[in-house]
Amino acid sequence: MRTFWYKYKSHIITFLVSLVFGAGIFCLYFFLKDQSLRAAVDACSIAGVALIGAGLIVIITRLGAFDTFAFGFKQLFTSMFNRDPNAYNSMADYKLQKYDERQKKKKTYLMLFLSGLLYLLAVVVLEIILGLNIK
Repeated sequence: MRTFWYKYKSHIITFLVSLVFGAGIFCLYFFLKDQSLRAAVDACSIAGVALIGAGLIVIITRLGAFDTFAFGFKQLFTSMFNRDPNAYNSMADYKLQKYDERQKKKKTYLMLFLSGLLYLLAVVVLEIILGLNIK
């Protein structure tokens, strides 16, 4: 058990944080609406889609789609505040270094997808309950 925790600690923490984030979205929508079963379905679907969308944003970021913007802002702030020259000679050096850093990171975005799918599973269950007209 001890090795399991140390091996998957980042995945477990990401999963728990994403569940809490989804629960916050659920509560925010559900308690501001009429607090019916239909509102619970809507709240779960919004939470699920938000978590899956966050997972997609993490994947896009890990692929390096925002590296150009990050490099530009780093160069801007370096020149504005007269700091030491940046460690990167060019954009290509920056992208290579970021690529190497990303290869070492774990794939915690999978936990965002999993928690989002749990909320969407709750949507399916709630829709079945609504279809049965149980009150």
